[in-house]
Parts: sequence; structure tokens; C-alpha cells
Amino acid sequence: MNTTPDYEELLHAADELECNVSLPESHGVLVGLACGDAAPGFDHWYDEMFVMPEDDDALGQRLRNALRALYGHTLAALADEDLGFHPLLPGEDSSLSERADALADWCRGFSYALSLSALQPSRILSTEARELLTDVGAIAAAGHSDDDDDEEAEDSFVELEEYVRVGAMLVYEEMQPVIAASRNSVH
Repeated sequence: MNTTPDYEELLHAADELECNVSLPESHGVLVGLACGDAAPGFDHWYDEMFVMPEDDDALGQRLRNALRALYGHTLAALADEDLGFHPLLPGEDSSLSERADALADWCRGFSYALSLSALQPSRILSTEARELLTDVGAIAAAGHSDDDDDEEAEDSFVELEEYVRVGAMLVYEEMQPVIAASRNSVH
């Protein structure tokens, strides 16, 4: 599988373009769309999530190419039997507060996009997956206190991130037969 696009590189390119889009939230939207009805085309996702200035073609094209790589990697990772999917979040060298805020953003995007599905995942998914969706909604709404930057909080965050990662793959896996059946019934 191709390598994961670097979060810091994507963030740097987006900052240079002065994008007001949270990369984790936009990635959560992509994953939620992929889980809910199947992935949108790259251009649709890109155009909905990012507004690029027209006066910086080279930089805009560089970010577009990096996001295209992220898009392809994400869809391949979701389908990967080796469980290679990971939410797009800052690395361990970032503060716990920054990573917790990014995870909340990712969960917000995921929940939002999944709620748009015409297939109504909340009616189709297993009890375990429905519980995950409830938890993801709570994570999206949760805050993080800077007082929580200790080893116990770090361990809790790592567990929470893994729960979200595995949960997103579970939702994707459970929805694929439903998506395939809905496509077959249309044709």
C-alpha cells in the first residue's frame, strides 16, 4: 500500500494557502462518506472541503496533489485487510491538547458525513457499531483540559484514538455489503 501522506506537510501547505479547513475534520468527512454510501469522487470531496485562492496556482496544485494522495491512501487503507487505516491526526510530537482537539474534529467530520447517508447506517449497523457512532458523537463534542497532560491522559488518548480507528474500519466493513446491494438494486 502507498505511504500515508504526512500530516505536517499537508498542514503546512494548507497554512500557506490560508485555508480555514481543519485537515482532521475534512479527513473524517471523507471516511464518513466512504462508510455511508461509498466514497465520493476526489473532485467532489475536494471542492466541498477546500476553497483555494485562484492567484496561487503552483501552491494550490501542490496541495491538491497531496490531498489526492491522501484520498487514494484513505480509500485503500479502509479496504485493507491488514487494518492499515489511521485517522489523519497530528503526530505524537504534538501536544496532547492539539491531538485531542484534532481527534474531536475528525470525529465531528465522520459523524456529519455518515449522517448524510441515504442508507441510514444507524438502522443497519450492529449494536457494537451503533454504540461506536454514539461514542464518536460524544468525542466530537468533548473538550480537553490542558491540566490533563500527564501520562495517564496520554494513555487514555492512545486508547481512544485506537477505538476510533478500529471503529471506523468496523463501520466501513459492515456497510460495504449494504452499499453493494443498494447499487445492484439500482442497476
